[in-house]
Amino acid sequence: LTHDLWDMANGTVEGAFGFQYRDEGLDAKRNPEATIPDNFIFVGGGQEFDESQDVYAIFAELAVPLAEDVEAQLALRYEDYGSQIGDTIDPKVAVIWSATDKVALRASASTTFRAPSLHQRFNRETALLPLSDIPKGGGAPSTGYKGAEATGNPNLEPESATTYNIGLVLTPSEIFNLTLDYWNIDFEDVIVVEVPQIKVDIENATCVNRTPDCRDPDILRNALTGEDPTDNLQHSGEISKVITRFVNAPNIEIDGMDIGATLTFDTDWGLFTLGTEASRIFHYDISGVPAFRNGSVTTVTLDAAGSRNEANVAPPVPQTRVNSWLNYSRGKHSARMVARYISAYDDDKTTTRRYNWRIDSWTTMDLHYSFAFDDRTTFAFNITNVADRNPPFADQDLNFDARTHSPFGRMYQVVLRHNFGL
Repeated sequence: LTHDLWDMANGTVEGAFGFQYRDEGLDAKRNPEATIPDNFIFVGGGQEFDESQDVYAIFAELAVPLAEDVEAQLALRYEDYGSQIGDTIDPKVAVIWSATDKVALRASASTTFRAPSLHQRFNRETALLPLSDIPKGGGAPSTGYKGAEATGNPNLEPESATTYNIGLVLTPSEIFNLTLDYWNIDFEDVIVVEVPQIKVDIENATCVNRTPDCRDPDILRNALTGEDPTDNLQHSGEISKVITRFVNAPNIEIDGMDIGATLTFDTDWGLFTLGTEASRIFHYDISGVPAFRNGSVTTVTLDAAGSRNEANVAPPVPQTRVNSWLNYSRGKHSARMVARYISAYDDDKTTTRRYNWRIDSWTTMDLHYSFAFDDRTTFAFNITNVADRNPPFADQDLNFDARTHSPFGRMYQVVLRHNFGL
């Protein structure tokens, strides 16, 4: 619901108000062979569950003309996830000051709230991961595929974040504009799943002889000769499965800068638009990361920017991404060329880094053409990854980082679209 509310000296205050209800449900059904009894380890499986939750929200937003050249946006959202998770009130304030016709400054600050999903709270499933382990008493590490069980946590707390942004908008002419924005996001109670390799590394460092007093009960090992087969804490053989849980673990603070620019040429041959959008992550600081230091388990803060982050809770974080494009249109014809760049970053999969220390940068190009027969019928021809470039090598089974790069080479697409106007 939107409406003009009242008049001020510099204009009319406009408002938007709304109500939202969501009925969320997740019902996991599995074949009987795919459930997880304690001895069902190597082949992936899961546990059945059927859970739901109701979510209510109300929100309001005001556009307030504070002065002739200053406008503010004020927003407030209330969300209720029920007694198990709780509720939240999150405000947002944004201000833009048009200092001149060519220069504007903008800033915003807000809080956000993200409740744990039903999957994070109730799911339980096993996957296979390569884990490096040291034999009882010490020795050279060996790597093998082991079961890694991710278990939901009904007691998870919601994530929250405080975000602020400061930006500059330059429009020196009708054909060119430039935007610069610095942003900072501070997350608290971030929901992550424990990293199996970190749990194994800590046990290897603190429990070399695998005695029951220091063994991690979440690391299931095979029993050696003479060990009680019913007591996992007495087992000191190879790993059979590692149990991990969704937890509210580290706090994360990220900051960076976004840059955007467009330049337009209107010529006798048609309209050309050259543009670019670039993002640079300065820091990706994670606090409360478990680590082994000076003979004891502690927590540390690390900067995940520029790393693959195989050994911690962060995703791969290439620090720079750039998308640039050239658009052309004339009459019924339009075309677009897009170049995409992802910067190089460290590969931290293993401490030895057997193959390479860096995952190379990657640049691809796409081409698009369309012809409008009339207002209702359009023909398009697209080529993705024109140069048929392979993703850069990474030390893992697929030989590339599937969370960052795509394995698809050159692809063609032909589209004929017609709007029947029904």
